[in-house]
Amino acid sequence: MPLVLGTDSWASNDALDMRREVRLARETLGLSARSAWRMATEGGASLLPWDHVTGRLEVGAAADLVVYSMGAGGRRSGARPERLLEQLTLEQPAVAAVFIAGERARG
Repeated sequence: MPLVLGTDSWASNDALDMRREVRLARETLGLSARSAWRMATEGGASLLPWDHVTGRLEVGAAADLVVYSMGAGGRRSGARPERLLEQLTLEQPAVAAVFIAGERARG
């Protein structure tokens, strides 16, 4: 059985913010960045009827994604993938863009 991390109501997360949910899970359960990220992406997707096209970034997958502003510690400065996951799961970087079905969302 996959471990899944998510939020579905105001009762479980007063901001309905998955980044906050991932951060809280890491802080309270002692999860690694990689484990928490997989629980929030691949884990949740594995329970959906369209799991073959969601939950991962790969050829043929759905193009719904969020781009974060990583600041000075991001990819351009040579950060390792593990460091990027640490930033994504603990520091809650600002959202730079959202793409739905491959198109940049306006707003």
